[in-house]
Amino acid sequence: MTSAWGVIKDFNSKFFEWQILPFTMLNVSLMEESTMDWQRKINFVKKDTEHMKHDSAATFIFYMEDQLEKLRDFMTIIVALKTKGLERRHFTKIEKELELELKKKVTIWPQKLDLKYLSNQDLHQGEAVEIIKKYAAIAQKEYQIKVTLD
Repeated sequence: MTSAWGVIKDFNSKFFEWQILPFTMLNVSLMEESTMDWQRKINFVKKDTEHMKHDSAATFIFYMEDQLEKLRDFMTIIVALKTKGLERRHFTKIEKELELELKKKVTIWPQKLDLKYLSNQDLHQGEAVEIIKKYAAIAQKEYQIKVTLD
């Protein structure tokens, strides 16, 4: 069971680091690779019948699957907010629409954004994600047109 706890330790340390790291410094590829690696390790523990005899193995699996689901929610928003072509005007529109939807003041600017803020403001799930993805798609299309014309 030591390897299972090592996975939790590795996950917790990386996730904590990612939460406080400035948004612009997040490495999406590394995050995706780590997520896949942790999922493989969870699947290994599930298959290991000796580990599954212990309650701690079930606890590990439940905890890690829950945490990875939360991380996947974050990945969706991270990818959207790192879309090429997003400019200040897009962020202003996102903020205005989120404030209408969530009925609270929201600041979305990558240089001042981190995952902890996204989590505290519930911007990594539900309608907030759809709003952000909508403007990211618009920005991406505008960016492609601009690149094509240049």
